[in-house]
Amino acid sequence: MAHAGAEKVDRRDGLRRRIYLACLLVGIPILLSVWLTHRADDPYLAVAYPLSAASQVVVVVGLLRRTMGVRTAERIVLAGIVVTYLGGLGFGVVTAPDLAALDEQVTLSALLTVNLMPMLAYVTFDTARALQVSLAIVGAYIAIIGIRLIPEAVSGRLGGDATDYLSQMIFLLAGVGLLHVIAQVKSQAAEARLTAEAMEALANTDALTGIANRRQLHHVLEEWVGAASPDTNLAVVLLDLDHFKQINDSHGHDIGDGVLRRVARILQDVARPGDLVGRWGGEEFLVIAPATTRDDAVGLAEACRVALPAATAPTVGRITASFGVAVHHDGDTAWTLLRRADDALYTAKASGRDRVEASDAGGRELTPSRVA
Repeated sequence: MAHAGAEKVDRRDGLRRRIYLACLLVGIPILLSVWLTHRADDPYLAVAYPLSAASQVVVVVGLLRRTMGVRTAERIVLAGIVVTYLGGLGFGVVTAPDLAALDEQVTLSALLTVNLMPMLAYVTFDTARALQVSLAIVGAYIAIIGIRLIPEAVSGRLGGDATDYLSQMIFLLAGVGLLHVIAQVKSQAAEARLTAEAMEALANTDALTGIANRRQLHHVLEEWVGAASPDTNLAVVLLDLDHFKQINDSHGHDIGDGVLRRVARILQDVARPGDLVGRWGGEEFLVIAPATTRDDAVGLAEACRVALPAATAPTVGRITASFGVAVHHDGDTAWTLLRRADDALYTAKASGRDRVEASDAGGRELTPSRVA
């Protein structure tokens, strides 16, 4: 489960890296073209835009060379946007000759830009930190506008415009609040999904050995058998530890449980990518092997048989198992496939144990594939 989760994170980071690279590679030339066109008219723009473009170039190089993480790139870009925009707004507000010029600074476009920055914050940070950053951005915006509005209000020159400015501030705060609610709902949904996935994993995992349990094995086998075509190679290897009851009786269940755990680890080590290893019940284990011929399945069972003595615990002695192998045939169900494997296992037990038996093509007669 953890490995799958890591793959999802990596895939999302890869997508985000490509999106940011595309946006920056388009945005940097636009930023520089605006700078070239308006640098003579705007002293702030003449200084700030080259610095902003330089920081974005650093991010692009870091992302391309993979020396900079996506989260770091996001924070640098967000900080650059916030500093550049709010710095420009502050410069414009301070140098505005009158309220009409101030109105040009506080346009609908400016409000949308200020709301865009909290959106980026919620993409970049966790919900709690994003709220803090967003409120800091909006607070800085309000403070910058207040530098000019407060003196105007005190002197009585603000008049009816006060309501408009107040509405704008409320609009910004409401936008942050809405973003926070959406982020909270999304976070709760993600937590609920993770909880459901964890509960499902728990329901499908054997508590003692940590591998698939009978429920999961049966579900997967039914699914794979149902999807199998006549030429599909699907095999099962059923094994039962020899004389396991004597281990429990002589050494106690704690020692027996330790042996089962070691057997599970060995089977997982021997199994190939794509095979599903699980505990069928008690001292029985099952390996479901897709895309596997009869000979390959016998070879897999033999490899497991040879590896099992490594599960020996102190004072227990040599651990062995008997194996039954069956391969899917047209018209098989999960039950008939398992029954043939169980018949083969019974033959292995009756023939002296510590051996592999495989059902033949017809699924009736049983022939030894390997005698210990």
